[in-house]
Amino acid sequence: NRYTNILPNPRTRVRLEDEYEPWTSVSTYINANYIAGYSSQPREYIAAMGPLDNTIEAFWRMVWMVKSPAIVMTTPMMEQGRVKCARYWPTVRYNEAKKVGDRIYGHISVAVCSGEQHPGYILTHIRLRKGKEEQLLRHYWFQNWPDHGVPSAEGAHQVIAMMQNVRAFCEEQRQGPPIVHCSAGIGRTGTFIAIDQAVRCLEETGEVDCLQIVANMRKHRGGMVQHPQQYEFI
Repeated sequence: NRYTNILPNPRTRVRLEDEYEPWTSVSTYINANYIAGYSSQPREYIAAMGPLDNTIEAFWRMVWMVKSPAIVMTTPMMEQGRVKCARYWPTVRYNEAKKVGDRIYGHISVAVCSGEQHPGYILTHIRLRKGKEEQLLRHYWFQNWPDHGVPSAEGAHQVIAMMQNVRAFCEEQRQGPPIVHCSAGIGRTGTFIAIDQAVRCLEETGEVDCLQIVANMRKHRGGMVQHPQQYEFI
């Protein structure tokens, strides 16, 4: 755990499964929870702590296990001189001929296929391999969201654009839930998920109850949406 006071709700926590790992309480643990969606689907999102150096392998095990089509990262790796999240994906593009650009975490190979710069965020296409199996996913990295705060007015539009891109891609893929994380996995993470739910609600009913959305999320992971500014931002 990155923070001793931020732990996953036992009822909804993600339990890791791996045929290569013997079952123990340690081997199944990761600081992440399933979050129900606007449509009451019980596992529409996963809210997670940003990986530590020693939890990167567990993080990729989770991605593989749930077949997540997208990871949404809403924190820089360093903030005010403090490490907020480990670099858990390769820094260079994979080159099979030169045998560079992939990293091995446990039994999973992680490789960057390509990347794109969008207004406010970086989109990276990642390929996972485990034995003879392969999974492809997208990594969305929004870097200009301050801890305990909210993006600028321009950043707000960029967050919405990224959120719509994530949603459209996930609906097209019809796989597992997207994984959203910041550093602790509750403030910026909770705000992003709440905005997505609020927009869906507005589109379908023309009304939205932000308080109810936050209250429902907190049943699945405590502390979601940490600060008043974040609630106002929703």
